[in-house]
Amino acid sequence: MVTEQQLLDFMRELAYKPMTVQELEQSFGLEGADAFKTFLRLLNELEEEGKIYRTRNNRYGVPERMNLLRGRVQAHPKGFAFLIPDEPDHPDVYLHANDLKSAMNGDIVLARVTSKSSAGGRLEGEVVRVVQRAVTQIVGTFEHHESFGFVIPDDKRINRDLFIPQEGFNGAVTGQKVVARIVTYPEGRSAATGEIIEILGHKDDPGVDILSIIRKHQLPESFPDEVMAEAEVVPDRIAEEEIAAAGAARSAVEDDRHDRRRGREGSGRRGVRRAAAEWQLFARGSHRGCRVFCERKFGARPGGLPPRHQRLPRRPRHSDAAAPAVERDLLAQPAGRPADDVVRDGVRRGDAAGGAA
Repeated sequence: MVTEQQLLDFMRELAYKPMTVQELEQSFGLEGADAFKTFLRLLNELEEEGKIYRTRNNRYGVPERMNLLRGRVQAHPKGFAFLIPDEPDHPDVYLHANDLKSAMNGDIVLARVTSKSSAGGRLEGEVVRVVQRAVTQIVGTFEHHESFGFVIPDDKRINRDLFIPQEGFNGAVTGQKVVARIVTYPEGRSAATGEIIEILGHKDDPGVDILSIIRKHQLPESFPDEVMAEAEVVPDRIAEEEIAAAGAARSAVEDDRHDRRRGREGSGRRGVRRAAAEWQLFARGSHRGCRVFCERKFGARPGGLPPRHQRLPRRPRHSDAAAPAVERDLLAQPAGRPADDVVRDGVRRGDAAGGAA
């Protein structure tokens, strides 16, 4: 039995030339009617998906070996479009409005590159075959013209109106938002034809614009039955036990966040210097306390200090005796101990030493 990957690899070989079904049958050595039917079914599936292409002579080959590209059409309101190839490294291909054939925005197509600028710039091509339709219905405004009508699409990238014969009105009148199913797609100068399958209301009625968007993108309007059944089981009020459990969990999270913040502020050399400076401000008081901090920041020379500190005498207090010990303790503190605790202990030791003196 021939698999899809085996067939594609065979057609991608450099020596391969497009073959008929009989030639492919001989190449793979198929025997029996069942094997041939399975192989023929595989060819039809790959052709419908656009992975292989059949020529007018009923010969099969992969698109890239036949100067064809598979990709998605990205239409423009002005009529032209671009082919976005499936190959991510391949540049986009410009498609003129006359070369779109029956392709519409979002369709998966096979296109042939017809020209390329000499400077290696924009590629131009034409649609060879539509592989997969992306637009099966159109949302727009209905216009009645005697024995026929048109649906003007809301999507500006669909630049052709949908022709509606009189037997396809189904009660629609001019000015109404409708959903129309496409019966035949445009071909050459012939417009696409369709029939009205749903009337949303007049275009100026409240809520019709939202309903038009829902229909345009084919969004569901209601939840599935299993979702509604599960929602019915949910109580209207929250139990007191759940409220208490949620409050306890929130308190635990806040306490843990507070402890981690204190540990982060007190860890590392920068935290040590900050804690030491705060202690010195506390111990000395006013500008005399922050003079030590400024000496370390701006330099020990009087000329390097701010003017308000150059005239201040340095008057040691009894807490100065604890300064070296506090800074030494801060540098040697455990990783998990906050710096504030170390500073507080140092102040107590300094006060005790001053009182003993």
